[in-house]
Amino acid sequence: MPYNEQLEARINQIWLEKFPEAQADVEVKKMFGGLVYLYCGKMTVGIVGDDLMARVPAAVMQEVLNEDSVRPMDF
Repeated sequence: MPYNEQLEARINQIWLEKFPEAQADVEVKKMFGGLVYLYCGKMTVGIVGDDLMARVPAAVMQEVLNEDSVRPMDF
């Protein structure tokens, strides 16, 4: 299943608007049948199908998992 290109465009727009100084440190790779954004070499966000993956700090993981439409990565 191809990844959601509209979601890709939204992520790219956010990176450019919110973090223009970080552009040199962001690498985009096709992985897991989707698209992954690495920041300083670490997977930060990605797209698998229509799902957004996001790296979440352990200290706030449970709080984030309690949000609607959020689940652990399970592929």
